[in-house]
Amino acid sequence: MSLKGRVAVLCGNGLTMDAMTLCPLILDNWHPQHPLSWTLGTPGCPDVPLLSSLPRLKAALEAHNLTQLRSDFDRFAALSREAKTKRDANMPEGRWLEFQVRYFIATAYAHLQRELDNIPLSEWRWVKWIREMRGRLACMVSFNYDLLVEDALEATGVPANKIQVGQLPLGIGVPVIKPHGSVDFDISRDVMRIPFGFPIHNVAIVGNDAPVEPIPRGRLLEWRQAADIVLPAEYSPFSKVQWVRPAMDRVREILSEVQHLVVAGLSYWPEDRAEVDSLIDALLPSAEVVIVNPKPPTDLLKRLDGVGRRFRTWEDGPPPL
Repeated sequence: MSLKGRVAVLCGNGLTMDAMTLCPLILDNWHPQHPLSWTLGTPGCPDVPLLSSLPRLKAALEAHNLTQLRSDFDRFAALSREAKTKRDANMPEGRWLEFQVRYFIATAYAHLQRELDNIPLSEWRWVKWIREMRGRLACMVSFNYDLLVEDALEATGVPANKIQVGQLPLGIGVPVIKPHGSVDFDISRDVMRIPFGFPIHNVAIVGNDAPVEPIPRGRLLEWRQAADIVLPAEYSPFSKVQWVRPAMDRVREILSEVQHLVVAGLSYWPEDRAEVDSLIDALLPSAEVVIVNPKPPTDLLKRLDGVGRRFRTWEDGPPPL
């Protein structure tokens, strides 16, 4: 191990945006914050628009005047609140709507992943940085749904060990943890098999405390039976389930031995702060937090300063360590 100390990475949507600058047409047509504008087909029926196969979600979008909201993320947050209100009132429509919102996001970002596969990652500056950090990289935590972190590691010849799905033994490659879910996660079919077709109506497979299994890369746009991912601007309802909690406990163990935590492209939304803070608090007292962001979140800077954490900011691209 290098005498410079081990390094961990915590990343958000800004990292995906950075990779997309290598293919401007992808960024123009597939902006990660506007999935409702994407051209999306239904799994198994690509000529059928995805929203047509999710009638409760489509009706909810049409019933509410959500056009004044700034982004699609805000619209999904509003729908999530509506679903919660109905669930709290013991109305089954709440869970049906929740499932369709999550299913849309999971399927939409699987479509996005197909576009991201066209990015020449060997030219991406973060891949070059990862290659330089190979002997020092302790783990990578991604709040993103896409597979760019995994692909960036693989592009350097380092296996991405997604410990939540147990693909590789511990100790092989670099641990990758995705507490908000991933486009290639589905509930294990050894535990549950609930076939359903499209359009989806009165189905709600949500909040399952069950193992997840990987979806093969070539099948991301096929039918999946669950979509347990944390929605944008949502407090995670999955922090205590078995595919998240043990992995996050393992991350905190790893972080207790690193000297640098690089926080790249993370917005530090209020909904994410408890998770982010728990990771930062697991660091050694001497460890440094490096915030890579052209506009570092003010609340994160205040929080780090308030707890006496050593930190610095880096405006653009991978930081020197």
